[in-house]
Amino acid sequence: MSLAALILFVPSCENEKDIQRLDLGTNTLAFKAKGVQTRSDLNRKIKGAILSFGTDDFGNQLVLEETIETLNYDFTPMTKGTPAFTDNLTTVFGGSFNAIGYNMEGKNVLGDASFRWSDETKVWSHDYGQDPWKDCSDENKTLYFFARMPENPTGASNWIYNVNEGECGSISFDYVTPETASAQQDILFSSRALKKSEYDKTKGADLLFHHALTGVKFALGNTNSTNPEGTRTFITNVKFTNLVKEAKCTVTPVQENGGYTDVEDVYSSANASVWDFENSKIGNFEQSFEKETLVNLTGKNLEKGGAQNINDENASMTFWFIPQVVDQNVKLSVTFYVQRGNDDGEEITREIEFGKLVNGVEWKAGQLRTYTLKPNDVGIDIDDKITETTKTNVKVTNTGNVAQYVRATIIANWVGSVDGEEQVVLGYTSATDDTFLEPWALNTNGTGANYGTFTSLPKSGWVYNAKDGFYYYTTAIGIDQAATNTLFDSYEVTDTPKVWRLNPETLTREEITGIHLVMDIAVQAIEAKFNPSTGETLTYKDCWEECGAEF
Repeated sequence: MSLAALILFVPSCENEKDIQRLDLGTNTLAFKAKGVQTRSDLNRKIKGAILSFGTDDFGNQLVLEETIETLNYDFTPMTKGTPAFTDNLTTVFGGSFNAIGYNMEGKNVLGDASFRWSDETKVWSHDYGQDPWKDCSDENKTLYFFARMPENPTGASNWIYNVNEGECGSISFDYVTPETASAQQDILFSSRALKKSEYDKTKGADLLFHHALTGVKFALGNTNSTNPEGTRTFITNVKFTNLVKEAKCTVTPVQENGGYTDVEDVYSSANASVWDFENSKIGNFEQSFEKETLVNLTGKNLEKGGAQNINDENASMTFWFIPQVVDQNVKLSVTFYVQRGNDDGEEITREIEFGKLVNGVEWKAGQLRTYTLKPNDVGIDIDDKITETTKTNVKVTNTGNVAQYVRATIIANWVGSVDGEEQVVLGYTSATDDTFLEPWALNTNGTGANYGTFTSLPKSGWVYNAKDGFYYYTTAIGIDQAATNTLFDSYEVTDTPKVWRLNPETLTREEITGIHLVMDIAVQAIEAKFNPSTGETLTYKDCWEECGAEF
């Protein structure tokens, strides 16, 4: 089975002024790294599948959204859960790689040498203690190198080098994927011909690395709320079952004469990584996080590439798997921790028939597939300003972790003192009373009396629905954001109604005292869902109609 391989290229097109001039002597060879670049069949991030797997304990929709990219097109290839770029590639791989050197006849003349990185010279180098080309018999004094990074990849064994006369050759090895993501790491290979007549010891030579494994990353799509009353979500466990864990790989990352003139040929080495599944084995893989640790991590304080494989600010994780076609028997379990405000929070686990959802999909070498988990939590906060006679600035804020649509109803009650207790004596609501905007009470003569005035109800962006009496906000409100427009500008009380009751003991009419207005804004929120086939957000009417609203 032949799988496409991503290419990690250390370019040689530096500006002359940026080149570090070397003076390593005749016994030392050097390979340079001025910048990190990636190429493969994919040159951009593309959308994959949207996998729905039920709801959480509150009825909110749960999905995994897949994206596929190179490792990575934005110059941040992934290695052991850590974004590797120019200034940390050497840290991720321990600052070294190993390379074996052969002559034209395929004889191992340089052994398995470790090339060490130097922060001062910005190159990997090795001192052979003798002229590296002394055993080369061809006219051009050609060395054929085969390199691997890191020096001793976890899970790899039984290295076999296959070298033919005048070729860089290939390497075969057995590989058993570690069971936890934190123990897994990317494996890179390179090979090239290096002629003594073309080697510039003041600059060093280039190497072109190919990835042997495929990256599978899990991330949270719902940005953790910064609102103290908002929702924060963390992945605490991911478990795969029935994936290929053991197979044999042959890597042939050939560079034509060590040159890069034909870019398309160099970057299209589709057969660089070939996996043999004849004697492969199936296994399970799991990564767990302590929720107590995650809850206390925010933003840039998250450890990158640590023992728990936390690889960026949202506590995402990356597995490194053998490239394979996903079988229908593959299952996925995801556990996430949801904390609302300062409460204790809860852990929710969902089992996913992953293989049935993506059966037949090929995970390729050198690709990174990110599965973004969206455990949706709906929450709202209502704020306003009140004086003795006015209510203003009724603002609705999204405190959940998903975009939301909201609707509101206005409840206005005149409250008075009856037998020493406050009771509602006159009540109206926009959701049940068609005369809500008419007079709010009747005076003793039975004629209308307007005791208050609204200004700008509803404001732009809000729409009144006469069928249910709700005011609908037509735009989805983002996480930690408020509706752009308030429900209304103001309501001002201009008079107080006089209300009487019949005293049950004396059977006489008496005026109720202490009457005052209590106005509440009741707001409901739902998730702003999307169309799974297009990925576009549904309209507010579509979402509310799913909940039974009529327009």
